[in-house]
Amino acid sequence: MRRRHVLAGLTAGFSLLAGCNGSTGNNSTGNNSTQSTNGSNTSASGEITATTVATTMAETAQETATQTETQTQTQTATATPTPTQTATSQPTAETTAGGTAAMGTATGSGSLDLSNRETYSSNSYPYTIEYPSDWQVDETDPTEVSFTASDTPSSLTVYLREGAPSSVTLEQATEQFLSGYQQSAGENEMTNETLDRREVTLSNDNRAIFLDLRLSSAESSVSIRQNAVLTLVGDTLYTAASTIPEMVYSSEVGQQVEDMLLSLTVSGDSESTDTV
Repeated sequence: MRRRHVLAGLTAGFSLLAGCNGSTGNNSTGNNSTQSTNGSNTSASGEITATTVATTMAETAQETATQTETQTQTQTATATPTPTQTATSQPTAETTAGGTAAMGTATGSGSLDLSNRETYSSNSYPYTIEYPSDWQVDETDPTEVSFTASDTPSSLTVYLREGAPSSVTLEQATEQFLSGYQQSAGENEMTNETLDRREVTLSNDNRAIFLDLRLSSAESSVSIRQNAVLTLVGDTLYTAASTIPEMVYSSEVGQQVEDMLLSLTVSGDSESTDTV
């Protein structure tokens, strides 16, 4: 579920339209800046920084939904015998239960345990994060390091986007992220919900925003849960995000995911401590 950097170029155009809920959105100038409510100019590069991450995450969710549906159909076909039915017969409770059980088996339901973790330390950027010890690590691109499970379409990715102007606050970056996320979800024919949004504090007293997001495919009953932590450190936006099929997303898994994301430790000074 890796992404090519061509996404940045593809999303740059529409990200300028997505804008930020905290800006007026109609006072653009020739240098591609927008006027925020506090009167400061917010560079378009700040919008692109957050929006490209949102676009990548939404597309990852769409791919995960497709993989989940494929696994479910395959497992159901191989594990559930086709009942003999007449033209007027209806599915029985047994066949319905069998299909549900097959869906769980296809995604490793009941076996997703994220409690056994180890710490990843980036060689290119000043951050560390915990991840499930049995997940595979792909650090081919140091700005998008991913950790993936082998038995279920679940993943953790740390995205880095440099070049955020000093005028962009964490709250503005979050609004830009959610705007881009909603637009990308729509383009991928998925509906999205923000189930939780709150401020948290990471180690080194870095402020961050925690998000709990749900995307549902318009063509199937598959839903995907994505949790994310966003923090601005210097001119770099760090986003740690998990992607897990909702059918295996229990309250226990949710707590383990949150613990894992909040383990993100970034060295350096965060943005100013404005109230979110």
